[in-house]
Amino acid sequence: MPDLAEFHFMRPAWLLILPAGVAFFLVVSRREDPVRPWRDVIAPELLGHLVVGEARVGGLRPIHVLVALLLLSGVALAGPTWERETPPIDADRAPVVIALDVSASMSRDDVAPSRLERAKQKARDLIGARAGARTGLIAYAGSAHVVLPPTEDPDLLAHYLQALSPDVMPVAGKDASAALAEAEDLLADEPILGSVVFLTDGIEAGDRPAFDRALRPVVALAVGPERGLAPVEDVVDVVELTVDDRDVQAIADSVRSRGGGLEEVDGRERWKDFGFYLLYPIVAIALLAFRPGFGLRWSASATLVLLLAAPAPATAFSFADLWLTPDQQGRYWFDRGDYARAAECFADPFWRGAACYRAGDLECATDAWEGLDSPEAAYDLGNARARRGQLEAAVASYERALVLRPGWADARTNLEIVRRRLETPPAAEDDPPPPTFEADDVRFDNDRNEGTRGEVDLPGLSDEQIGELWLKGLKSDPAEFLRMKFAFQSEAAVRGGSR
Repeated sequence: MPDLAEFHFMRPAWLLILPAGVAFFLVVSRREDPVRPWRDVIAPELLGHLVVGEARVGGLRPIHVLVALLLLSGVALAGPTWERETPPIDADRAPVVIALDVSASMSRDDVAPSRLERAKQKARDLIGARAGARTGLIAYAGSAHVVLPPTEDPDLLAHYLQALSPDVMPVAGKDASAALAEAEDLLADEPILGSVVFLTDGIEAGDRPAFDRALRPVVALAVGPERGLAPVEDVVDVVELTVDDRDVQAIADSVRSRGGGLEEVDGRERWKDFGFYLLYPIVAIALLAFRPGFGLRWSASATLVLLLAAPAPATAFSFADLWLTPDQQGRYWFDRGDYARAAECFADPFWRGAACYRAGDLECATDAWEGLDSPEAAYDLGNARARRGQLEAAVASYERALVLRPGWADARTNLEIVRRRLETPPAAEDDPPPPTFEADDVRFDNDRNEGTRGEVDLPGLSDEQIGELWLKGLKSDPAEFLRMKFAFQSEAAVRGGSR
């Protein structure tokens, strides 16, 4: 039963339509009363006998239909509600972080085409099954690295997912506990309880204590014929690999049942809008406009009133405005890769900035993100400013992102790279280019067995070169970008910087 103590209207200002509708009915009824002009002229006891067809006055008239539409529309637009909304099961709103094992053993081909490629396929299927939900991605081997924080963009996830391979990982091994720690850090700031999904062919027994202490539900897909998840199968929900989508559905069901919670928007709990259900009687009553006797004048009046009661569009009117909000239209074009058109539609500044960034309009992206104060917006603003060469402003953006989300590894890494770029003076135009260490000519002398074996120490990349590679990585091959990023993070961890 509904809890009537919680009943309220989400947009009560629309209730002003109700007294306006009643007043409109009274005015029109008074003007259309054929008897009213004679009431002061003819005695009431005679007037009743002189009126012909008075019974028709009490029947259903166009004014009744119009006022009923006004009253129901006012209540619907006001948003009646009495129930807090939990994340829809079908939409699966609970956030998930996918931890993908990218170690050398995942390259085996005993699962066609390989364990890693099959795991990527399952990851894409899981992302597709959770359309609209936030999903993050972590890659791990001997070290764990955040590829993407939780995002609702499936195309971006697929773009970086495809680039993952053992070649981009800086440390060999299989450190699942490090991946779990990174995933829990990503989920710490989420308003809804999230889950961690491991796609791996095995977890070492030494990682068991970390899974015993896990703060989030953990699901693991066993990619491989051997029982590599035996060390943690009693504390982790293990799903066996299948040739169809039963394994993906099992993962989604596990995430749905073990995660979730009340969804919040801007710190407030979301209420379920029951005004939507009033559309059915509104449409049914509107069909009465086609009955005989409902004149053209009243049909035009009803249409005019309903159009005036609707919110005015912020942009030029189009047919899509009747069915989709500006953000829904923007998401439509964004998902289809038309980022420039998406940027024109989006009203949400964060999504408008994302569309501009994808379209290569960095100035537009910067303008959109500058007015926001969320960790994601500050981080993306730093990336846009770095690509525009505004390094000092980029530093400020990354620092703000770290204030809003302390310990964010990606923001900390980018901040260090940009700071090094600022500390390194630009090279003079007359400076010779760095050596390429490529031979002018290569010849083989198979007749003589001379020479000695040895090692040549080559200088590593300078901070300036690392920074240049990073800036190029924001818009170049994702595999090269991830390889450089992971190597830098691993080097920083060795130096005692960040994990």
